[in-house]
Amino acid sequence: MKKQKTIFQRIFTGLKLGWNTPTLSEKVIKFQGHPLIRVFRVLGGVSIDFNQKKSYFSWFFFLYIFLFLTLAFFIYHTVISYYRIIHIYKTLKSDKLNVRNSPLDKLGSIAAKTLWCIKGSCDQLPHLG
Repeated sequence: MKKQKTIFQRIFTGLKLGWNTPTLSEKVIKFQGHPLIRVFRVLGGVSIDFNQKKSYFSWFFFLYIFLFLTLAFFIYHTVISYYRIIHIYKTLKSDKLNVRNSPLDKLGSIAAKTLWCIKGSCDQLPHLG
């Protein structure tokens, strides 16, 4: 006779599934891993920091470079945010976060979806600032 899982085990199984599911599609993750994009992300973050300082404004050439990089970085994060929201919506509507062998007991699936939504929101919040 098969042992029944406890409530803690069912929730833990769902939380593990929600944690291991990425909040971006594979194409976007692959794009973000490209070396030029990684360099751009570093330069974009540095340019935001330099735009907040006033010491380099005597050289207008650097001002325009940093402003351009900041604007491009903002557009980049806006597009990534759009794709993240679309991916989260599509994944929640699909059965990707349903825990296997739980047609009657949905506790693990609810835990997976809840943690995954929180994880997606926390991945997105720093870029809104």
